[in-house]
Amino acid sequence: MKNYLKSIGILFVILGIVLSLFDFLIDNKEVIFIVGIICIIVSYFLNKNLK
Repeated sequence: MKNYLKSIGILFVILGIVLSLFDFLIDNKEVIFIVGIICIIVSYFLNKNLK
């Protein structure tokens, strides 16, 4: 579960950065980036609590 969440978070962060660099017509690129950061943080805490 934590690996999937971390992968999804990294995917959203990369997607947010790419959308920001190329300035596509998507108004929610900041939201995508923030959701990616939140997923990475949650996966870190899941990893820390399961050890």
